[in-house]
Amino acid sequence: EDAKIFTSTSVILALAVGTLTGALGLLFPEPLLRALGSTDTILKDARIYGSFILLSGPAMTVGCVLNNILRYEGEAAFAMAGLCTGGILNMFLDPALIFGLDMGIAGAGLSTAISQYISTAILLAPFLRRKTVTEIHYRYFTKEMADIRNILFTGLPSLARQGLNSASTAVMNLQAAAFGDAAVAAMSIAGRCGNLLFSFALGIAQGFQ
Repeated sequence: EDAKIFTSTSVILALAVGTLTGALGLLFPEPLLRALGSTDTILKDARIYGSFILLSGPAMTVGCVLNNILRYEGEAAFAMAGLCTGGILNMFLDPALIFGLDMGIAGAGLSTAISQYISTAILLAPFLRRKTVTEIHYRYFTKEMADIRNILFTGLPSLARQGLNSASTAVMNLQAAAFGDAAVAAMSIAGRCGNLLFSFALGIAQGFQ
């Protein structure tokens, strides 16, 4: 019963946070993009791409929670399949939408959004089919602040690790912007390469957790 409470509460809170963040970002896109390091010339494309990312916010946050719950239930292979399907689908949709349908930057954003929602749907499937130990239902949402604090404190190390990584990326973009768009693009490429190494550290950290 406790597991059902923590699972349902986590998923519902993740959905609320993802929806709220996406809504605020869509209402105030320019301040957000400026804070993340967008320059005047990049801003137009960033706004197009960012709108799709913000629309996929609920799927991203819920998918992250579902992935963790499945792994803690011993369904790591299924969790990996859900995430990998989204990633692989994104790789094929990108060229199809960007070049095949000539959508440009909008195609890249739409590809990511579609992939995120499909990935989250796959991760949600075993819960809907009742193949899991825990359940997701609004009746299990807790009204006890102690339970919510427990959830937040348990996830605090992950929040700190990923939050600081995001903050450092924004700071790097802001500093690179002074040297032009090419510098911002170069930092993004370097960041992607660095993520390959970061993924190993992340895997080890989550294993310990």
